Amino acid sequence: MDISQQLQHTPNWGSLNAYERAKICCQLLHTLGLPIPSWMQIRQWIGKGSANDIHRAKQEFLLDRQTVKADWVQQDDMPSRLSGSLQDWWQQLKQAAEQDYLLHKQQWQLEITELQAQLSAAQATIDQQQQEIIQRQQQLDAGQQQYQQAQQSLTLKDQLATQQAIEYQQLLDLAHTQQSHYFAEQSQQRRLQLVDQQQQHAQLEAQLNVLADFHSFAAQQIDLARQQHDQQQTLQQTLLVDLVQQILSEQRKQQHWLTEHARTTALQTKRGQHQHRQKFF
Repeated sequence: MDISQQLQHTPNWGSLNAYERAKICCQLLHTLGLPIPSWMQIRQWIGKGSANDIHRAKQEFLLDRQTVKADWVQQDDMPSRLSGSLQDWWQQLKQAAEQDYLLHKQQWQLEITELQAQLSAAQATIDQQQQEIIQRQQQLDAGQQQYQQAQQSLTLKDQLATQQAIEYQQLLDLAHTQQSHYFAEQSQQRRLQLVDQQQQHAQLEAQLNVLADFHSFAAQQIDLARQQHDQQQTLQQTLLVDLVQQILSEQRKQQHWLTEHARTTALQTKRGQHQHRQKFF
């Protein structure tokens, strides 16, 4: 028998809370003549609810049933509609009902004890879980704080990296500008040097042309001088012969004088050296 499926047919079942669902479940079990199980089994059937809500609904349902039975059992007098031979049957029924009530009362007491133990264990579990939740929340807060600090650090690093990238780009642009200016200046200097070299080359060509003209003129003058030299050479040879004869004659005349003069000079030199040595010492 599927208790959960039968409960689903209850009107407005989806909008009912756990307490209301638990009381309806207990009523269904009582109608079917089934014992009421632990709160965990009830929770599995109704689909939700805490141990406290289910236990409270179960206890209230059982207390209501006990009140009804107690009122019925306390009726010592037989109803007026019963008479005669039904009196014995009524006494037996009353005795059976009292025994059934006592058995159910014992069962309920055991269930209450079990539920209280389960409630205590559940409460301890809840307290432990709440403590764990607090610890995890603290860990989560610490992790969140570390995450925020890391995020701030990353933001600062990103800002610093962006600033450095901007500065590097500015330096790169400045270097490109300076390089462009340098290349422009070098190009201008090369153009000026090329113009100056062209001018110097033109001057050198002009000088070479002048030298070439001068060389031509010099060659002409050399040819003219050679012609004049050839003309004078014959005359000079005649004059040289006469001059040589005169020189030889003059040399013979001076040969004797040179010999005497050389002797006189040598004597004077020796005398001057001797006087110089004496003066030095």
